[in-house]
Amino acid sequence: MIHDGIVYLVGDDARVRAVCERTGETLWEVETEGSVRVRPAMVGEILVVGSDDGKLYGLNRVDGAEVWRCELWSPVSGAPAVASGVAACRDKRGAHLGR
Repeated sequence: MIHDGIVYLVGDDARVRAVCERTGETLWEVETEGSVRVRPAMVGEILVVGSDDGKLYGLNRVDGAEVWRCELWSPVSGAPAVASGVAACRDKRGAHLGR
């Protein structure tokens, strides 16, 4: 995902990275407790990331600081969707969960 000149990268290494689109410099990096296999979503200043650790994270898009964390019942299997300030996703059990 690219937003305001910052590329947000996720992957099997359980890390979320913000990289400057122009220079390629890593701006920040956060490690979750499981692989991140689904595309993140952006809501205002919050990057919403779902992980195989069964958590949905709300990270400050500028510095990667954790703003909130939501414990789920199983790994996140669907990319978060955001509307009206609410983030929702699907876990591997098929439940729709929101924060």
